[in-house]
Amino acid sequence: MSTLDDSCRSLASPSVFEEVLGGAGALSEREEWAEEADYDKNARKLGFESHLRALVLLHTTAYESARALTWAAEEDLLFKALGADFDISVRGLGGAMADRPIKPYWQMFEQVQMAVEELPHQRLRGISAGEWEEVADLFGRVDLFDATQIELPPTLADWQETSEERS
Repeated sequence: MSTLDDSCRSLASPSVFEEVLGGAGALSEREEWAEEADYDKNARKLGFESHLRALVLLHTTAYESARALTWAAEEDLLFKALGADFDISVRGLGGAMADRPIKPYWQMFEQVQMAVEELPHQRLRGISAGEWEEVADLFGRVDLFDATQIELPPTLADWQETSEERS
């Protein structure tokens, strides 16, 4: 079974996990956003909701790669209990992540930001500096999976070990 980060142990409870995914109502329309973006248009094995749940668990457990995620989705009891189970190859997962629209995730991110802005100041004062750093790290974190492709500007040609003419 997966090892949850200490700060995320409460997510092992299905009711807490559902509450987190609901975002106090801010994310209640996530499935509609996915439908509008045709997220599951060509999906055969990986739907939006199970994919989202798996990504949340990926960031709260010790799993760190697409290979580990596909194994966890098939074998880890926590993933199964929380609706993050699916059967797809690493290559299929990478392709799905490369081909799916990102718009539903941006919509969720915007909703979470607006919900945080609406929190009463008294409640925000109760958050420690360490917790604020964790939140800032989450907003600033970029995780790249196997099928991710990035175009780098020519100024980084030395870093990517190519010449400017080829980049």
